[in-house]
Amino acid sequence: MGNERYTLLEINTIMVKAISDAFPGKYWVTAEINEIRENAAGHCYLELIEKDPKGDTILARSKATIWAYTWRMLKPYFETSTGQPPGKGMMVLVEAGVEFHELYGLSLNIKDIDPVYTLGDLERKRALTIRKLEEKELST
Repeated sequence: MGNERYTLLEINTIMVKAISDAFPGKYWVTAEINEIRENAAGHCYLELIEKDPKGDTILARSKATIWAYTWRMLKPYFETSTGQPPGKGMMVLVEAGVEFHELYGLSLNIKDIDPVYTLGDLERKRALTIRKLEEKELST
């Protein structure tokens, strides 16, 4: 272990550059909304998760932000396309930049959302529910 010492700010500043170099653009990311809230200024703050497909174990978690000027466009577009607002438990495909801020840590800065992906997941869940109900009815 080296004897070199860093302040927390110095380490976080190094991380800002490292993450910006490693993730220079925007990326499409699939995730489940675990938490979503809109503040008084109109910004949307989310917690996104990824679960093990074989169970409900959370494998990954990240904060995400949709700034007010983007949220004002994305929210009505998403609601019109899917028939409902983004909410907890909903699978989403978002286009986001990966950012690290010295004070606030790692976060995804969401720029776009694909409602067609969510519609496909909602339809999959609907079909699964119907199949389970039919199986239950047949077994009684």
